[in-house]
Amino acid sequence: MIVLTKDEMTRLFKKEKLKEISFEMAKSGYSFDELAADKTKAHQIIDAIDTKSRNDTTQVELFFALFYFFQFYPEGSRTGWIMKENYDLHKTPKTFEELKNNLKENDLTDFSIVTPDYKLRQFQLKQYHKRYNGNLTTNDLYKFIKSIAEKYAFDFGEINLLIILQKDGDLDDVDFDKLCVKIKGIGIKSRSDILLTFNENNQYNVIVRVFPKTAIQKVLRKPLLT
Repeated sequence: MIVLTKDEMTRLFKKEKLKEISFEMAKSGYSFDELAADKTKAHQIIDAIDTKSRNDTTQVELFFALFYFFQFYPEGSRTGWIMKENYDLHKTPKTFEELKNNLKENDLTDFSIVTPDYKLRQFQLKQYHKRYNGNLTTNDLYKFIKSIAEKYAFDFGEINLLIILQKDGDLDDVDFDKLCVKIKGIGIKSRSDILLTFNENNQYNVIVRVFPKTAIQKVLRKPLLT
């Protein structure tokens, strides 16, 4: 595993994405100063880049770890990445592409968060698309989570399952407490977390734990470029 700080991840991302950022900024007519000062404008750029990246699962994992998940952890937290066996772990990737191309394939852990007190939390990342998985209801989410659990013989070990809900999803038909009860009935052996994440009205990033018990945490969305 290699461990990267938020600043290191940001530098890699900016090098790789500068053309896309510049293109979206040119389309919108926004300046860097405007993006730094106006969260709404900044998130328009983020969402445009995010939409283009959604077909690349690895890119989504990296993007999510950098721009969203860091906000839920203490300052100084770092991301951990499982690399291919032939990669020099003493080396820091020089480009975003180098990092992406050298990640170990088919590993249960998509990324990890290492907190300043050296605690490690590992995550498997899944995306929930209404087009393929059904509407956002308690039962549809339950069936989706159950299908994932079945693939891993109902045991995620130390891995936390993190499910990204698409940004235009309507959560009015989701009862998180009922979902938690239904998931407990599956018979999952591990006690790691099952988490749902989404953005609320383009103002907050939200994480809802639905197993082994329910909890909700939200943070203000931050601009891409600071």
